[in-house]
Amino acid sequence: MMFVYALFFTLSYFAIIPLQEKWHKKRNNWTLPTELIIVVMVFLICFLPSYFYYKSAWVVGEYSFMDFTLQIFLPFSLIFMPIILAGRWSIFKYINSKKKEKEQAAKLVTKITEKQHKITKEEQKITLTGENSLDVLQVFFSDLICVKSANNYVEVYYQTKEQLHKKLLRTSTKKVLNEIPTLTQVHRSYLINTMHFIAWKNKKSISLTHLNVPVSDKYRAALQQLLKIHP
Repeated sequence: MMFVYALFFTLSYFAIIPLQEKWHKKRNNWTLPTELIIVVMVFLICFLPSYFYYKSAWVVGEYSFMDFTLQIFLPFSLIFMPIILAGRWSIFKYINSKKKEKEQAAKLVTKITEKQHKITKEEQKITLTGENSLDVLQVFFSDLICVKSANNYVEVYYQTKEQLHKKLLRTSTKKVLNEIPTLTQVHRSYLINTMHFIAWKNKKSISLTHLNVPVSDKYRAALQQLLKIHP
């Protein structure tokens, strides 16, 4: 007989969970009165099935509805309600502690990743120099977009905080390519950083971050192959 009562209570408890979740999402907080209301509702849902089972042919209970309520169900509820509340509170504390541990672990991973990224970025810092003493540009390789030949100068296009900038240096694309061999030549007048490749506009030009760059027939096949390896 007790097994059936326990089954009714268990089913009532699971029946209240969707309402509990909906309430929690709507209010985004949980108070003691809310907790009491939820637990009381579990006992209320369990009450009628328990009474009908008590009066059924399996149990043949002798108490009337009022006597069953006051002498059996109410004392049972008053005894077990604090136990249920204490159990739910313990589970809540356990889940909350695990959640905090995960959040702290995630913050630690993020902090380590940012530190590693910062170190990697510092290691990838490059310096471009021209013939004049003031012709110096120090930039992260990941921010360098492309280099364009302009007679006896080169135009270096780069970004800082997603803003496009241009620096004029008295040098040549050949010298720049010797200094930074990780750049890729796509045209007689252009060197690009493939990290900024976005898409092919057509057979003779590509889109980079902030810019469109021409691609000559001489370098097209090599660039296509490179982008397959390093898309």
